[in-house]
Amino acid sequence: MPGRILVLVLAILLTTAVRAAEPATAPPKQVLLTRALVESFIASYQPVGALGKKYDAQWGKEGFSSPKGDQLTKDLEAKGALAAFDALVRNYGFASFKEWLPVYYSTVMAYGFGDPKNDLFAVEARLQNSLAVIHQDPKLTPAQRADYEAAIRKSMASYAALKPPGENVAIVQHYRDKLRVLFGDSER
Repeated sequence: MPGRILVLVLAILLTTAVRAAEPATAPPKQVLLTRALVESFIASYQPVGALGKKYDAQWGKEGFSSPKGDQLTKDLEAKGALAAFDALVRNYGFASFKEWLPVYYSTVMAYGFGDPKNDLFAVEARLQNSLAVIHQDPKLTPAQRADYEAAIRKSMASYAALKPPGENVAIVQHYRDKLRVLFGDSER
């Protein structure tokens, strides 16, 4: 019985984590990556981060790391900083910061999904197991079961919507060690 409770708790935690990460709008557009794009991204990542930190310090709570996607480029433009980001990423082969952002997002998503712990089928199997546990738990009311099931299914759909193209995962795998260091990711 303690094992069943642990599985249920893990399912609820996963559901909560995925829901918290769920964007308010559709996820940013992913682009098909090439080795050249990933290499350019890797070369540009730290300089873009350094420029972002400069503006974060200047803007405080409304810093570079707060807004996401298109809103980020709009905010940078409104604050007169977009030109600096555009100029910086041009040094790495990107036409603009707006072009750089989907490469960033696509690389990060391919890196994350390239981790076997994040494999969509493994996550789905864990969630399906959690659903079975929920349906077998006599302490839950039918309404509670329905609520838990709906939350788990919504989380699975949100997670699946983030999945990058398989080609991106394959390309990013070649750079996994470099990206792990770049992102400050500990060994998994």
